[in-house]
Amino acid sequence: ADDYYDVSGEPRLSAFVIGDPELESGETSTLFIRLANDGYIEGFENEDMPSTSNERMDARIELHLESDVTTAINIQGTLENNNGAPVTVISGLKQFGFLRDGGTSMPVDFEIEFFRNAPSGTYELSLNLTYQFQYDAKVEGYPDEGYDYWYVTRNQSLPILITVKPRAEFE
Repeated sequence: ADDYYDVSGEPRLSAFVIGDPELESGETSTLFIRLANDGYIEGFENEDMPSTSNERMDARIELHLESDVTTAINIQGTLENNNGAPVTVISGLKQFGFLRDGGTSMPVDFEIEFFRNAPSGTYELSLNLTYQFQYDAKVEGYPDEGYDYWYVTRNQSLPILITVKPRAEFE
């Protein structure tokens, strides 16, 4: 198969907590986390030049498919306490699905529990993600074209900030 185009780029994922990330010590709570994808295309090159009308159709289809370099697929993540926060993460591996450029995921829930005597303050947890994205596509054989895709696996860690409320003091 000829490779008519090479588009370079990738997804750019960020994470944010939905609702109030301010919790009380000793409390078990559910954090709802959403992902956003601000993918980008950084380069575009012509590789092979199509010479027949069928090859031009293959090239046109390939160019369309190449723009998927910004889509993250098979996104999965774990919330982890790698920074000594006074919290236990109860939830395990969660599925986020896929995210096209400009998209946001549905909220995914993670259950956590703050230690009973956790000091008030802001703490950082890590959302550790694994996902794939397409780095190349080839099309051949219009009108009965065949498609070839190549993917890269990426690991990414994103900070999630949570706050322990100060305890109410009763006299």
